[in-house]
Amino acid sequence: VFINLHKVQRVAFTLADMSGRIIKTMNGTYKEGTAEIKFETGKLPRGIYFLKVEGEYFSEMQRVVKQ
Repeated sequence: VFINLHKVQRVAFTLADMSGRIIKTMNGTYKEGTAEIKFETGKLPRGIYFLKVEGEYFSEMQRVVKQ
């Protein structure tokens, strides 16, 4: 996952399955600019997941497909 931030802030990542069950969460403080965040998905079964990314001034959800 790549995020682009306009200022230093705490960001929360939540990965959920199709039924809304939370699979993994990560939190961190990231600097201004672009940051790469890596999620280990090797043990996850194939399927569709939802990744929610929340910062101080934004909240976004993306669909993720693991093949």
